Order: sequence, then structure tokens, then C-alpha cells
Amino acid sequence: MHHKFVTVSELASYLGVSKDFVYRRVKPDSRDLIPHLRLGRKLKFDLESDAMKSWIDERRVLYFDSSGWSIPGKRLDLPDIHPEP
Repeated sequence: MHHKFVTVSELASYLGVSKDFVYRRVKPDSRDLIPHLRLGRKLKFDLESDAMKSWIDERRVLYFDSSGWSIPGKRLDLPDIHPEP
């Protein structure tokens, strides 16, 4: 398995969030813990790990338009549960 470790700043930039957002989610009592590796006082995040990919995928937003449900860049084959107008 290939590993792509990034810092707090790099992860925040990748996700489009603040560093504070990341720091709040690596505290042991966080209810939305980001998978990470702690090396002394340093935090590292493996963007290629299954845990990180799952964490990101679980937070994707679904969109509905005339052609169905989608995640940006990916069309999904889900039943149409959108109510008729």
C-alpha cells in the first residue's frame, strides 16, 4: 500500500477547512475523529489509507437533479425518492 502523509495545514487545505477544524477532530474525545498518526507532538494524515478515504466518503453530500442522485463528479444509481411537485 502506498502512503501519502500530509500535515495539519496540508489536510486543512485539501479539505478546504481551517486548521482549527482539523485540530478539533483529532482530540481523543472528538465525536468526528479524523484518522491520524501522532508522532510525539506531530500529527500526520495518510490520504491513501482506507480509513481516511472512508472518513471523507462518509461526509460527501448527495445532490439531486433531473438526471438523478450524484456526488460531485460521480453519478449514483439510487432510487428516485424525490417527491413529485
